[in-house]
Amino acid sequence: MDRRKYIAELVEKTGIRIDEDDPAFVLVLLNRLILQDQKTELEALVGQLVKVGGAVRGEVIKQVEEQCNATLRQLQVEAATLKTDLQREHAGYREATKEALRQEIGGTIASAASTIQDVRRLIWTVGITGGVVGGVIVALIAYLLR
Repeated sequence: MDRRKYIAELVEKTGIRIDEDDPAFVLVLLNRLILQDQKTELEALVGQLVKVGGAVRGEVIKQVEEQCNATLRQLQVEAATLKTDLQREHAGYREATKEALRQEIGGTIASAASTIQDVRRLIWTVGITGGVVGGVIVALIAYLLR
């Protein structure tokens, strides 16, 4: 810390002169030490928050994937069941049965595609949210450190 520079600036602005050994410099040093400790603590907290955010993001993605897979399996089971039932009921109407199956399978695929699209949106949302939270934390740190 350049005490002479600060003393000259203080004299210029206020007309008050202090010595290099003035207790005010001890307070300034104490303040700097406290701020450094707070900065270290804040950095540690931010590190923990980033880890937790990553874990939460990973868990959300995992849960969404599991739910989508379960829904897809359920849709596949339902489609297979429907196919069997239709074949039994309408053995004489093969062409009608084929058309019904095509429509059902198309609907199942459309539903699965919609679910996958929803998962992609959710993943983007989680990523953007993580980015925003990270940006806010960085801005907070920058604000506190200036």
